[in-house]
Amino acid sequence: MRNISKLEIRNPKSEIHFALQWVLPALIYFLPVVSGAADSAATEALLQTGTTELSSRNFEAARELFGSVIKETGPGTEPWAHAVFGVAVSAHQRSPSTRKGVEEAERLYRLLLEKAAGSKFAPRAVLSLGRLAELRDYYEDPVDLETARQWYRRVIDDWPELPIAGEATLRLSATFVQTYDPALVRHGVAMLESWLATRENEPLAAGMWQYLGDTYFSPLADHESSLRCYRKAESIGFLDANNVGTLFWRMAVLAERFVKDRERAVEYYGKVIRSGAASGKGYQAQISLERLGAPVPKLKLYEPVAHARPPE
Repeated sequence: MRNISKLEIRNPKSEIHFALQWVLPALIYFLPVVSGAADSAATEALLQTGTTELSSRNFEAARELFGSVIKETGPGTEPWAHAVFGVAVSAHQRSPSTRKGVEEAERLYRLLLEKAAGSKFAPRAVLSLGRLAELRDYYEDPVDLETARQWYRRVIDDWPELPIAGEATLRLSATFVQTYDPALVRHGVAMLESWLATRENEPLAAGMWQYLGDTYFSPLADHESSLRCYRKAESIGFLDANNVGTLFWRMAVLAERFVKDRERAVEYYGKVIRSGAASGKGYQAQISLERLGAPVPKLKLYEPVAHARPPE
């Protein structure tokens, strides 16, 4: 799914992008929602089947199913809004992306907002319009960060209590970070830190803290803040369990070489080794601990495994 996986809110060498592509996509919010006000069991079945096809990236099949619902339901009803949103997502995410498909998606998102402003799909339609403005979807597709910011602010202002407001805040922050202008990057970072300071139960908190850690690391080169944010993300739970070894290594190096915090460096070199994660840094972590005069755990990767002798 082209726009869903191509999150251009990250730093070029960020480790967070793989995890965020599964946390932030439109479908995370879209798929669980099934209209409870369908006009008939047949309409409900079409909506559910269309949603299943959409989640499987069968965009043409989804488009046909949702199109059938649009024909048999009245504009402004919740089943109609569900179907219009489904066709818009199909046009938006179809690959290869074309100008025609993107323009169709934009028209349908706007139509949904015009005819069904109170729909549960309206917040996601607004955010999707922001994504259309922010990303370059096809060759020579213009990027319009200011328009994207307006759409993201609308989500935050109109639906501040919904989980999607947090995603909109992350994306709004990212429109400043991706400019690489130092003042704008710091503005985006401050915006995200402010959001997190007042929302202890933010669903995307782990991803936000990790994104902040990445951004403080590069381009801001604020190593102390980077380590602080990574530790916040760790306390909640890193999004990508398969990548913790790499993150622990970065945190250890930050602590030793830049923050000059031996205790933290020893902690994270040890975690590189004990996590058993395939970061490729276990042996180097052992050498680092020796250099720091700290106990050196054994690498789990090379520990013998006892197997029961098969019966003869």
